[in-house]
Amino acid sequence: MKTASKERLAIGKALHDKSLSIVDCMKKYGVSPSCVRNWQSQYEISAGLKLPKAEDQAVQRPEYSGMSKEQLLREIMRKDIENARLKKGYAVRGGGTKKEFVSLSGKNTK
Repeated sequence: MKTASKERLAIGKALHDKSLSIVDCMKKYGVSPSCVRNWQSQYEISAGLKLPKAEDQAVQRPEYSGMSKEQLLREIMRKDIENARLKKGYAVRGGGTKKEFVSLSGKNTK
């Protein structure tokens, strides 16, 4: 069943508000679960409740202009350490006692 853009947004709103379940929506409109989730996601993006996929996956970068000299030096040092680890072929996850050294080949060295 073909639905208009406004109708899909209305259905997405109903799904988001939990006034319509995914199963009921699938039966009523004859669509797949992924289509139903896409309609809900489109509504959430248009309503400003969720970032679009490309922005959602974007790397969060610190705002350098508001940093003091000490903070900038610490950030540079952190980047240098990360680059050295990547050159050696591993990354670090977590911190403190839960720090985990992860090989870029997929093998854990902890």
